[in-house]
Amino acid sequence: MRTARKQSKADIYHVVARGTGQQIIFENDADCEKFLELLKREVEAGEFELYAWCLMSNHVHMLVHATLETMALRMRRLLSRYAAYFNTRTGRVGHLFQERFLSEPVDDEKYLLTLVRYIHQNPMEAGIARVDQYRWSSYQEYLQGHGIGDVSFPLAVFGGVKEFERMHETLLGEASCLDVGEGRPVRALPDAEALVLAQSLLGGVGLDSLKTLPVRERNGHLGVLKRAGFSVRQIARLTGIGRGSIQRA
Repeated sequence: MRTARKQSKADIYHVVARGTGQQIIFENDADCEKFLELLKREVEAGEFELYAWCLMSNHVHMLVHATLETMALRMRRLLSRYAAYFNTRTGRVGHLFQERFLSEPVDDEKYLLTLVRYIHQNPMEAGIARVDQYRWSSYQEYLQGHGIGDVSFPLAVFGGVKEFERMHETLLGEASCLDVGEGRPVRALPDAEALVLAQSLLGGVGLDSLKTLPVRERNGHLGVLKRAGFSVRQIARLTGIGRGSIQRA
């Protein structure tokens, strides 16, 4: 049984869509351009604002402003249209994307800024390119002031272009001294930043869905977070799983 999507009070959502079984969904520039063409249609249809985006080879990140119902409808339409294009072009059959795209509500400004930076830093974290050199993200839209998305609100929250650039020069979590993967005690990140980092470490698995997974699978994910330096208390807050269960895992 599917978990109901969480609703954002601010109508802002971090959306992640992944290829099924790590399937490559963008094989070339033409694929990326087609996806952005379809995405632009949804933006131009109204009631769907795009704050940030990044296309990676097997997944896509978007930060959107829309009601929950509109976001879900537009995303289903966007992904189904792109899947039809991709399968026709490649002669592929079957589902292109994982059965359900992920959506996480964004209800405070600090979390919004963290997400914008996280989305733009995906190529750098993957060792592909520097943030300012990667073509398939909204980073340049923030510098130029125009593009597919409407960056005026996030840019105002950043405090202008200079502050936007300065924040992007710092890796997510650096300021909070989280040594990911070192397996030693560290000072905890604020929950907003920890949530983004945890989602990245778990490959986009929703933290609120961990408690519904089989015990062995759930414990494996909890182990990843603990080895990355998250405290038991913070894991409990982020996942809703009891501290005793986390300690046993």
